[in-house]
Parts: sequence; structure tokens; C-alpha cells
Amino acid sequence: MDHSADQVCVYHLSSTAVLPKISVTLKNQLVNASLLNATCGDQYVRLSGVTQLGPPTGLKYDGMARLQTRTGTAVCDPSSGSLIIPAGSHIRELTLLIGADTNYDQTKGNEENNFSFRGEDPSVYVESVTSEASAKTESNLRAAHNADYQSLMGQFSLDLPDTAGSANLELSEILDRFAQKDTSDPYLESLLFTLDRHLFISSERENSLPTNLAGRWSETLTAAWSADYHSNINFQMNHWGVDQTGLGDLQAASWNYIQDTWVPRGTETARLLYGAPGWVVHDEMDIFGHTGMKDTAQWANYPASAAWMMQHVYDHFSYSQNVTWFTAQGYPLLKGIAEFWFSATT
Repeated sequence: MDHSADQVCVYHLSSTAVLPKISVTLKNQLVNASLLNATCGDQYVRLSGVTQLGPPTGLKYDGMARLQTRTGTAVCDPSSGSLIIPAGSHIRELTLLIGADTNYDQTKGNEENNFSFRGEDPSVYVESVTSEASAKTESNLRAAHNADYQSLMGQFSLDLPDTAGSANLELSEILDRFAQKDTSDPYLESLLFTLDRHLFISSERENSLPTNLAGRWSETLTAAWSADYHSNINFQMNHWGVDQTGLGDLQAASWNYIQDTWVPRGTETARLLYGAPGWVVHDEMDIFGHTGMKDTAQWANYPASAAWMMQHVYDHFSYSQNVTWFTAQGYPLLKGIAEFWFSATT
């Protein structure tokens, strides 16, 4: 369970029988051992480190899994950084609270901060959120999570007729049948529509980065296209139907991301490549302010991408009628793009 309100992931395990020996360990499969530090202590395991030694030194990261269930027998194995719950603990359930963070700070991606994108050490925050969550019961955490999620999902519903008789079939069977037939399946289409809203709710919150190209919850360590932000259609697609189905407030993460990472470097790109005011980006961005063309010009030469994204900025104002937001953030974004294109086309 990913719990947005308490900023932790909750892992709850229960059984009708006594649980066997359980070992809790955090690992980082992306870097070698010299870049990480695995430790454990009373009721927790922890993994911290940097992404590279440098220079420049990479970003710091910190993750902690705190055992909420007081077994009285959990043992720290410092050699492996593992927390061991012996088989003789005689417990039938346990709850782990997992918190993680880095020192990445997109508000530091500007000239004033030397485009460092570096903020505070994440360790204090990680300790705080896992400690605060551990003071709550698993049932209370679950209830708060459900209330938060349903308040968003419940903003809109779509009911389509089950003309193909799919409601009582396994999803795999529905998909196989759909792939082999030319007829539509409204029931499946409504499921996919709901899944799309679920993914957006689970991927984009105001205090996070926006949903990316390959998905926040990628199942691989090396996601397609580096799981970056392609604004030649993919970033826009993530926002299709968001305002229209009651999830517009979640887009704050996208507007902040554009303001903090596209505009500062995009202003330089507009000046250096086009001799123009305002700002511009091209088709492929990351979280560190890359706004120039990347690789082959055949597809990288796409300065229209930001202007296309501005359609969603104006859509958000059209649906929200939030004048305060539009004055402070929406209009300045639109103005910068308008200045660029007025210069580039005259």
C-alpha cells in the first residue's frame, strides 16, 4: 500500500499460522557496494548512499524499512544490514513501514543555485516519516489511504454497458478475446479508462515529480527511454482527461516541474539556439533541466513541444477557473512561450 498522506509505503503480512523466519533487507541493484551503506538497528533496516562518487558527487539517497510490529525478538545482523525475525517469534502478522527520499530539489535548478538541483540531506525526513507512521496502527494507515484515494477516484465515474459479457471473465481472457475480434468491448474500455485514472492518482501528487513517459511504477530497472519526459506526445497524453474527470488539482506537480526545470534552462536554449526571448524545450527532457535537442535532429528538432503542453495549462484554467493560480503560474508559462514564438515566427 502506497500511502500518500503519510508519505510511506506500508507492507502488511498476515497468516493463519505462525510466521516463519523473516529477513528484511534493503538493496540497491543499480550501483556497486562502494556507493552504499546498509545498516540496521532496533526495529529497522536502512540503506543510504550516493549515485556516484564524482566529481561531481551524485545525489544522496536514503531509505528505511521500520518494523511496526513489536516482536521482542527482532535481531539486527550488522554484517548484512538485515533485520531478522526468528521463526520462534510466534507472531502471525507484521507491518513494515518504508520511507525513502533523495536530496534532489527541483527548485534548486536555476542560476541562483548554480543549477545544482541539490537540497537537504534526506536522512532527517526519512526518519521522521517512518517514525510518525509507526505511531499509527496499520488499520488507521489503511483507512487514511483509502479515504485519500477514494476522494480522488470518486470525482468521476464511467459506466458502459457489458455488451460482450466480459464482467465475469478473467482479465487475461478478456484481453485475448479483444485482440482476436474486430468488435468493441465497452466493459474492457471502461476498465482501461479507470486504470488510466488510477495510474495518474498513483503517480502524480503536488509534492512529487509528475508522471513520466514509461510510468512511475516501472517493473524494470532500466525503463524504456530512461523513463524520462517526452513532450512530443507522451507527456501530453498523461494529461488527457485529467481536468475533465476531476483530477485537475493533481497537476500541480506538472506545472511546478515545468516552471522549475523547463523555464530556467529553456530560457537559455531559446537565446542560444534561436536568438529569441521567452523559453523553449524540445522533445526529450529529464529532471535536471535538459531543454536542448538530443541526438538526431530528425525527431529532436521539435521546439513546438512546449507550446503544445501549454494547451493543458490553459485547459486547467478553463476547468478550474483558479485566477490566483493562473496569475501566479499559468499565465507566466503561457507568456514565455508566446514571446518565444512571436520572435521565432516574425
